[in-house]
Amino acid sequence: CEGWPLSLTEAMQYACVPVLFDSFPAAGEIVRDGENGFTVKYHDLSAFADRLYKLMSNDSLRLEFSRRAIQSVQQWSVNRIAPNWAQLCN
Repeated sequence: CEGWPLSLTEAMQYACVPVLFDSFPAAGEIVRDGENGFTVKYHDLSAFADRLYKLMSNDSLRLEFSRRAIQSVQQWSVNRIAPNWAQLCN
C-alpha cells in the first residue's frame, strides 16, 4: 500500500471529494472525515455506499466538501513545501 498516494491529493486539487477506506496511515492526514471527504473503516462496504449516496444526493454538501478539499491540499503545495525541503538539504 502506498504511504502517501499523490493521486488522492492531486484529485482533491481539482475539487474531487474523496471517499476512501482507512487502509493506510496517511488517510486521516489527507482526508478529514466529514470535512473535506469521508474515510470509512476498511472493508465496510455498507458505510462506503452510504457516504457515496450522501455526496450524490446532496449538492450543497458535495460543493462544500469540494471547496474544502481544494483548500486542504494547499498545505502541501510546492510553494509551501519546497522551503522545508531546502532547509533539510542544507
